[in-house]
This record gives sequence, structure tokens and C-alpha cells, in this order.
Amino acid sequence: RSASKQKEVRLSPVMSDNDIETKIKMTKNLLGEGAKVRVFVRFRGRQRAHPEIAMKVLRKVAEGVATVAKLEKPPGMEGRVLSILLAPSVVAKERERQEKSTPVMAAAPAANGTPTDGAAPVEE
Repeated sequence: RSASKQKEVRLSPVMSDNDIETKIKMTKNLLGEGAKVRVFVRFRGRQRAHPEIAMKVLRKVAEGVATVAKLEKPPGMEGRVLSILLAPSVVAKERERQEKSTPVMAAAPAANGTPTDGAAPVEE
């Protein structure tokens, strides 16, 4: 039995929506590999006075990955870091297992005699 993997994704309380979408895609990829993901927001200076802004960012990420992940640990402050822990959902694991068990068909030559590698057909 292998040890469970845990990855981290760092966010900022003042991220643009596009940056958040990029981090959501990254988190989905990590969850798809079967790793648990700790998503955290580190506060700097006066940002710590407004944890509700960071909660909004974490909520967007949690909603973005809701189809492939379940919330294992709710948002919590640890020093100047607000974090959540996401684990791959059972549905996502089942889907991945089914994809692995389905054999991949080898590329068969085309029925009309044209090559499938993109080369021009040779006339005889």
C-alpha cells in the first residue's frame, strides 16, 4: 500500500478571476492523479484584517472542483494561512478506474487504402 500523496496550491487574497480559474484547472489535474490537495491562502501584512476576502477565493476554488473533489477539511486558520483540504471524490476515482480498464484500440489502417499517417497517397 503506497503512502497517500498530498500536493499544495497556493493562492493570494487579491487574485484575478482568470488566475483563480488557472489554479482550479491545476487543482483538478492534481486530484485526477489521485492526490489530496491542500489549497491555502497566505495573508501578508494588513490582508489579515480581511479574512472574508480569502474565504471568497477558497469558496470559488471549492465550487470549481466540486465535480471531482470532496471537502475533507473545512476552511481553518493556521497562523497567517487559511487553508482547506480536498480529496478526490469516489465518483472521480471510479471514472478513472473505468478509463484505465478500457483497452485502447490500436490505430487500424484506413479501409479505403489511404495512409493514416497524413502522407499523400501513392498511385501505382
